Amino acid sequence: MFKSAYIFLIIFSLSALAVTFFIIYLLPMFKRKKMASQEFPESWEKVLTDHFDGYGSLDTEAQNEVRIIVKVFMAEKYLEPDDELKWDEQIMICAHIASKIYQEKHRFLSKLSTIVIGKTLNQGQGLLEVPSIETLKTIDYKRWF
Repeated sequence: MFKSAYIFLIIFSLSALAVTFFIIYLLPMFKRKKMASQEFPESWEKVLTDHFDGYGSLDTEAQNEVRIIVKVFMAEKYLEPDDELKWDEQIMICAHIASKIYQEKHRFLSKLSTIVIGKTLNQGQGLLEVPSIETLKTIDYKRWF
């Protein structure tokens, strides 16, 4: 009797571990790869070329990396205050962060979920509050890798 209960617990534990691994690590990876493979909108490209300093001076590979990061951030990061930020401002916020981290190995900042613009500088768990968009260039993002 004990033997079958132990086998059941082992199988159940391994199954729960496999499901947890899939949900936490593999599912976000698949979603990000899908987003990265999608076409970069022309209107977003225009915002980057017209308003983002230094984007034109990057080589083609670096520009592609920045575009991928911008696409992923626009899809998965919550930018607050959402109702006051226009879509081009949201793209610029993502581009500022992308230009800072595009050479990093773990570039999607998995531990960062919310970016709040217009408040004092505060860095909490999953939260980044900055007084202005320009402040995003001065932050060390290593804590969110």
